[in-house]
Amino acid sequence: MVDTIEHMSGLRVAVHFDAVAADYFDESGDVREPAPEKALALLRVVSTQRKLCALMNEDAPLAPGDWVELVLEDLVEGPPVWILGVENNQFRGPDEEDPRKPYRSKLRSIRRLLRVNSGPLPRSVGAAANIAIVASAQKGQKLRQRYDLTSLGRQIPPAALNKFLACRLTSNLSATALDAGQASFCTLSLGNTPAIYFDVGQPIWFHIHNLPSSFSPPINTNAVVIVSHWDTDHYAYGRQTAAFHNMLWIAPAQTVGPNAHRFAQQLRSVHRLILVGTGRSRRVRRGIRIIRCKGTDINGSGLALHLRAKGREVLLAGDANYDQIRGIGKMTLDGVLVPHHGGNLPSICSIPPASSPNAVAVVSCGLPNRYGHPNPATELRHQAAGWRCACTAGGAGVPRGDCKV
Repeated sequence: MVDTIEHMSGLRVAVHFDAVAADYFDESGDVREPAPEKALALLRVVSTQRKLCALMNEDAPLAPGDWVELVLEDLVEGPPVWILGVENNQFRGPDEEDPRKPYRSKLRSIRRLLRVNSGPLPRSVGAAANIAIVASAQKGQKLRQRYDLTSLGRQIPPAALNKFLACRLTSNLSATALDAGQASFCTLSLGNTPAIYFDVGQPIWFHIHNLPSSFSPPINTNAVVIVSHWDTDHYAYGRQTAAFHNMLWIAPAQTVGPNAHRFAQQLRSVHRLILVGTGRSRRVRRGIRIIRCKGTDINGSGLALHLRAKGREVLLAGDANYDQIRGIGKMTLDGVLVPHHGGNLPSICSIPPASSPNAVAVVSCGLPNRYGHPNPATELRHQAAGWRCACTAGGAGVPRGDCKV
């Protein structure tokens, strides 16, 4: 599954895939069983959308949520592919001395697996081609059904879940974006003790260099983990760290890739996962509420967290654009965690106004990174809306470090 697509210099894009071995998927019988780790991988392809379209013999570019079938081969001409496998819930390459180093191959071919409802089949193709198109659509539909988290069981509406959270928490929480490099990791704490973690990510391998060597977040095994969405850099640290496995996880019910699906199943099997369904949630006078965002892709349909505490109003946006967050027009915000690590925001997406000159907009990212985060235009747009900008990566003479939101 196409997990994320990040724009790089020029026309190049980095496409990240959450992948399962095709042979295993084709031969597996019980779809309720998680795929074994040996059948899973993370892939990264660097190319241009034009070249990838040419390889697919299609005009439409790849998009997050697409399912594709890739054929890799070391000794061919093609876009480079970096590969990490999985072992004990950690992503690693084949080098025992340097497990962070991925295996490198080449992309021989790529085929998009069609959606069943993608429209009528073309009449100009022959019978054999029609059969192949139908088979592609059927496989794509089977993949989407298998890795749809809604199939794991009941989803809790945000409004009902927020009543549960209100019983557990007080209105004295403070929010902090930890310096986790090019990732997202936030704590909502009482004093120095986290009561809630909002995202528990770490950088994926090509950005792992900007994770501080001393990174050691405060641990409270009685805390709750809320995952904004199922991108790896928003949950990978919690996945690989056993102390987080016994915490209660709250995450959106989304269609995800095989790696995220396996971890979700692991949590669900020990009753440590609550899946959030769709629906609205009421504005709170004090404390927190979870907001299910109204976008359609994995970023825009995730969770945001709205906190009203200590006389301040704070929004943690995850990777959802502001215009995808329900009720944002009624918020008077003193702090915000900027969407998508400070990446480029669509021009049609307005920036919420700051409540005062002391209001802070925090970017969680690591430097250097290959995406140009934080985007200078995004920073300028926040400043124009009255925000004072801060970044966990530091910059312009400011040292890196955790940032209060």
